[in-house]
Amino acid sequence: MKGKVVLITGGASGIGKIMVRLFLEREAKVIIWDINQSKIDETILELANKGDVLGFTIDVSDINQIKETALKVKQEIGVVDVLINNAGIVAGKYFHEHTTLDILKTMEINANAPMFITKEFLSGMLEQNSGHICNIASSGGLISNPKMSVYAASKWSLIVYVSR
Repeated sequence: MKGKVVLITGGASGIGKIMVRLFLEREAKVIIWDINQSKIDETILELANKGDVLGFTIDVSDINQIKETALKVKQEIGVVDVLINNAGIVAGKYFHEHTTLDILKTMEINANAPMFITKEFLSGMLEQNSGHICNIASSGGLISNPKMSVYAASKWSLIVYVSR
């Protein structure tokens, strides 16, 4: 991974933050996309001694922000070699308790964003005939659980997208 550019969505906490550390340890240049600027700042401060890491504040549920931020990355950094679509949300409620906004946000972030983000960076990978895309799904997309119907639908969508 030495010298490769790795972009991790949701990279300022949880699994994303762990992946940031692992890629830095392998000498990759890591770009964090996250909605929480203070978490980005904390992660960069904590991990800067491990290598080259920078962050962009972005709401991946907003297609315009995806396009604008992807353009910045391509102009300022170049081609992304590895894309980790990790950003996600969980709203544990019975279906009848979900608002329309809950459903829209869950699908926008968990199902649509990985496709839109991939669309922004895939051409660079194809042009250099090299690249990797990892979409973080969940067994929740395969197994029905109480209070998880919208989350399960969003992750099932991602699983089917990846397998085609």
